[in-house]
Order: sequence, then structure tokens, then C-alpha cells
Amino acid sequence: MNTFATIEGFYTLEKVKYYTVRLTIEDEMNEFSETDNFFQKYNTPNHPYYEEFGTIFKLLKVMGQKGAKDIFFRFENNAHALPSKPNKNQAVKVMLHSKLRLYCVKLSENIVILCNGGVKTENAAQKCSNVSRHFRLANKIAKKIQEELKDGFIRINGKEFESNDCEIGFYI
Repeated sequence: MNTFATIEGFYTLEKVKYYTVRLTIEDEMNEFSETDNFFQKYNTPNHPYYEEFGTIFKLLKVMGQKGAKDIFFRFENNAHALPSKPNKNQAVKVMLHSKLRLYCVKLSENIVILCNGGVKTENAAQKCSNVSRHFRLANKIAKKIQEELKDGFIRINGKEFESNDCEIGFYI
């Protein structure tokens, strides 16, 4: 199965530009980005994980003002996840047993690529049927972006990506 990931702008704040990923599978581009899918599912007041979504949203806003510092993230191999661990940062109170995860790729304190996520029900993300595909996608994107940066196909300039092509995308 051919899957093409396009990186596109999502939201820009003072110190951080958030990007997202839109997948094209077998020549059919998804209508919504991965992050749009996450927001549509969990940003609903009657959803049981709405409060945890609110924490993740607050973290995104605080990072946007302070910069995407390591204290805001959980390290997930090459990728990252939100929310941070409880008591790790003082900016936003994180629930002790938070289960909702938003997987992402932190490239710098100014650039974060948001992916998708879900409710983690197992200790290891790789073994959780709810989040394993989002975990794997974020790690594939992180690895591919690092390769593209190393090879000079894409560059970072402040909060912006620069590419040799008109769009930033690659097969994963």
C-alpha cells in the first residue's frame, strides 16, 4: 500500500508553528489531516476524554507562548506524545493517570508536527490497539523528516520549513 504523507501548516502562535500530516493512500488524499481527526473526535464536551483533551489543548497554547520545551512532552522513541507526565512541568496541571495521547514530532522549540492519537489502554503504545498505529505513524514521520533534513531536502528556518519542492511530503 502506497502512503504519501504531506506536511502542512496547522496553527501558528508566538513561539511555535504547529504542522500536521495529511495522508494520501493509494492516490486518495484524506479529507482531513491527522490532527483534524483527533480534534474532531475528542473536542466534544460530552466525550468521556474531553477533560484530558482540554489539558492537551492548554499545553499546545502554553507551548505556543513559551516554546516547545522538552518538559511538555513524553518521549516515544523518535517521536513524542502529549500530555507531559504529571508534575513534570508547572505550566499546565496534568491528570495523574491521563490516558489520552496526541502523538507528535518535536523538531525544535519552534516547530512541532502534530499527528493523531487516542486513548492508551496498555503500558506500551506499540501493544495498544487504540494508539499503536498513531505511535508508529509519528515515529515513521520523525525518522523520515530527520533523513530529509540530513540530506538537505528540507531545511528549518525559524518556524518555517523550506523544501526543494513546492510541498513537503514523502512516502512512508
